[in-house]
Amino acid sequence: MKQKIIIMDINPNVDPKIERLKQLRELKGLNPNQFARLLEISGPNYYQIESGQRKLGKNISIAIAYRLGLNPNWWETGEGPIFLKEEKGEIENYDLLLNLHKRIAELEMDKEFLQAQIRSQNETIRILQAAVTGSKPNFG
Repeated sequence: MKQKIIIMDINPNVDPKIERLKQLRELKGLNPNQFARLLEISGPNYYQIESGQRKLGKNISIAIAYRLGLNPNWWETGEGPIFLKEEKGEIENYDLLLNLHKRIAELEMDKEFLQAQIRSQNETIRILQAAVTGSKPNFG
């Protein structure tokens, strides 16, 4: 498939990646909400990025590049072909990696919650032990 090249006026006040992001959305023929769904981010979040109200963070930038199969050189500099040859295995591996990172973040949050619960339970045990023995609770 031959890639379409779009010539754009570059606004020096706008992050070039934002311009490339708009170019990709237009190339795919999607409105901002459709494109946001494709990228798995919220519509308002995408709108803030595209309008320059919010910076394009590193994690979102990397996710966009992999999700769309972008040539990293084009994504960073605007030079070269837009897309890499689609290697299904690499994209599946990236999706698996993204899911693993999401799950790790969820487990970290669960771990913090459970640690807080344990601390609370330990404090309750100390208070009850002090009440039974008639001494002051030790919170150390």
